[in-house]
Amino acid sequence: MQNGSWMIRVWDFPRAQLIAVAIASLAATLGLVAATDPSTTLIALASLQLASIVTQSIFIIPYTRVWRTRVASVASADLRVLIVNLDKTNDRHAEVRAAIESVEADVVLLIEIGDDWSAGLDPLRARYPSREEVIRGDGLGIALWSREPIVESNVEHLVSDRRASIHARLRIGDRELRFIGVHPMPPALAVRNGEGRYDSRIRDAELTLVAEQIAEAIKAGEQRPWIVAGDLNDVAWSHTTRLFQRLSGLDDPRIGRALINTFHARRPLLRYPLDHVFLSAQLGLNAMRRVRIPGSDHFGVCIDVGLVPGAAEQPPAPDEEAIEDANEIIEEGFEEAEDRHEAAHPRPQPRGQPHTLRSAIRSITSKASMTPSRL
Repeated sequence: MQNGSWMIRVWDFPRAQLIAVAIASLAATLGLVAATDPSTTLIALASLQLASIVTQSIFIIPYTRVWRTRVASVASADLRVLIVNLDKTNDRHAEVRAAIESVEADVVLLIEIGDDWSAGLDPLRARYPSREEVIRGDGLGIALWSREPIVESNVEHLVSDRRASIHARLRIGDRELRFIGVHPMPPALAVRNGEGRYDSRIRDAELTLVAEQIAEAIKAGEQRPWIVAGDLNDVAWSHTTRLFQRLSGLDDPRIGRALINTFHARRPLLRYPLDHVFLSAQLGLNAMRRVRIPGSDHFGVCIDVGLVPGAAEQPPAPDEEAIEDANEIIEEGFEEAEDRHEAAHPRPQPRGQPHTLRSAIRSITSKASMTPSRL
């Protein structure tokens, strides 16, 4: 179980930067060793620096071409998805609208969409007639716009009443897929009443609940492909992101290909992979790239996916260690939400107890607005 304190968890982020610092310091140390009589202290320091490089590289190497891919490659795409964090402080509406149009995506997930952005992007609504959205200020809005029909959709607040996620079924040709768009709480964000900063616990609990929801649906016989996308406010190699994959059975298409850092768009030396797309085994990757979003602090992510012929087997069930870890994360997340007076609902029962998490989520969902496509 990882410590949820923001002062600890923010150190999940700068792995690549720590490698660069360690390499530079190791070079300086080796220069001293070469220029002077090597002392035990210098040799010990060089050993520690080398160990740091190796340790940090373990997290990064899977996101390079030396690693084996986890998501299959496909020759053609059936769906193009664009994830865009608009940036609540950004006012370059026309330029962003043009950037989105140029991608020609079938599905667009819009993050941090408030009233100004809703009005600024209004000309695009005709292009994306099926929509589910939560228009809200303070960077809390989220919207799913689609050319393809949204068969069913609902908005859920899984942990915090300030953080919405969108859960939808889309029809792609003669097939359907499940799509979940998320934007959980970032660690170290200042609390609105000025009482300190958020830890990572609410974020971790929301991602874990999404993973549990997927795992339970698959266990119950769900055969549709899954896409989970959004600004997770977490890096690809964190404990929570890896646990999400273990629980849900979804995979990261960047593994074995490229890291694709998306934040901070204006600070090249301080960039992290915060915007994610996870795919179930029925979906393969045709292409994935960053998209410059004018004025935003995030790059957009454009991904082309296609169905993988014959990929129908279920992912392995989560192991007991992962389930126990998930229960602890969810418990801590609700504790923090309750302490902040923003818990969206009572805590779900731990997995394996008389009422499973799926039952709890189903009861939550029944209270949410289940709506057809919004045209």
